[in-house]
Amino acid sequence: TLLAERLRRLSASEGLEYLGNREAEDKSLVMRKLRTMMDRDVYPFRAGGRLPAVAGEVAGIPVTIRVPKDLDFDRNWADSSRVAAFAKLKLSAGVRIYTRAKLKRPLAVKLASTGDAAFDAKFAVIAKAPGDLAVLDQEARRLLLAADAAFAFRGLEFTRWGVFLHEDGKVCDPALLKQRLALVASLAASASGALAAS
Repeated sequence: TLLAERLRRLSASEGLEYLGNREAEDKSLVMRKLRTMMDRDVYPFRAGGRLPAVAGEVAGIPVTIRVPKDLDFDRNWADSSRVAAFAKLKLSAGVRIYTRAKLKRPLAVKLASTGDAAFDAKFAVIAKAPGDLAVLDQEARRLLLAADAAFAFRGLEFTRWGVFLHEDGKVCDPALLKQRLALVASLAASASGALAAS
C-alpha cells in the first residue's frame, strides 16, 4: 500500500523502525520500552494500533506513528493518524487542543484560555485542572502556531504518558510526518521542563 511504502521510506531515511507486522512490533526495542512504561490497560490506547507503523526515538524521546484502533480523542471521526512522543508528564487531568477550523460542531465544555489571543483564536483548549496549562508555555504555543500555519492538524493532547497529535486520515506525506515527529518530541521536552518549573 501507499502508506506502507511511505512509512518504510521514512523509517529508512530517519533511522526509525518500520513495523510491518506483529513480529516486528514484538521485537521493537521502542515498543518494549513503552510496554514497561505504561500500565497494561493503557498501552493499547496510547501506543497500540494498526499496522504498518513506525517507532523510534527523536532527541532521545520515544516516538510512534500509527493509525490507532480505538481512538478516544475524538469519537465518531474517520480514521486518523496519531503521531506520539512518550514522556511521563506530571499532569492532573491533561490538556486537549482542537484546531477550531477542523471542529465539526462547537465543543460542549468550558474552554480554557491561555491568555495568548492569537493562540486562543486558532485553538480550542480543554484543561480540567488549571495547573496543567503550564504545558502551553510560550515555546509550546509558538511551536503549535507555526505547525498549524504549515498544515492544520485536527488536535493534540498532553497526557501523563506524553504528547499525542491527531491528523485527519492516513497521512502518507514523509515530509509532514518528519515535521510532526520533531514537533511532538519538542513539545514533550518543553512540557517536561515547564511542569518541572511550575
